[in-house]
Amino acid sequence: MFSRQTTTEGFSDPQTLIDQISTTVLPGASAMQGFRGISVFGDPATSTRWTFTDWDRVDDLIASRSGARDLRRRATEGAGSTVHGVREWDVPVDAASDRPLTSGLPVNVNRHFYDPALIHEIISFFAWVAEPMYRSSPGFRAVRMLVDRTTGEVLVGSVWDDVASLEEGFDRLEPIRDRAVEKGMKFAGRARLDLLFAATP
Repeated sequence: MFSRQTTTEGFSDPQTLIDQISTTVLPGASAMQGFRGISVFGDPATSTRWTFTDWDRVDDLIASRSGARDLRRRATEGAGSTVHGVREWDVPVDAASDRPLTSGLPVNVNRHFYDPALIHEIISFFAWVAEPMYRSSPGFRAVRMLVDRTTGEVLVGSVWDDVASLEEGFDRLEPIRDRAVEKGMKFAGRARLDLLFAATP
């Protein structure tokens, strides 16, 4: 799977963003080949929002660029916001519990850097070692690994029942991070976000 990340600012009211996503972006993207879903995250302390649209294949991601550009323009004009960046990611790991993702759930995002030559090994390590530990953690809802194979940048985003389970999960996974450091990981920090919206076509 592949994902396009759009960073925007200026949505002082999260509901304004959700309305634009629901009425403009979701219907438009659903008509495109390979579209799999959309999720929106926000920083509780700022008006910054991150929107991810997911695609089956890299060809679908590429083919959607022009249409996605038009949808971004329409959505931001409708809400008076500003686009601050667009990135595209490989998503080699995407796992979820059988419970739905609903607005208001807390999200943890860890940002890492690796030697790009080691990315394949790191993905395998995450899939075989880290993902099962996420799944077995109390309060787990979902986790995904987003990879830039050129730069070696990796984002790991996880969704939890509440802030307490999020923090417990972060602490529980510390040995996994220690092993990743041994494999060359440079930990660039973490962010605590809120899930604002999630939908599939």
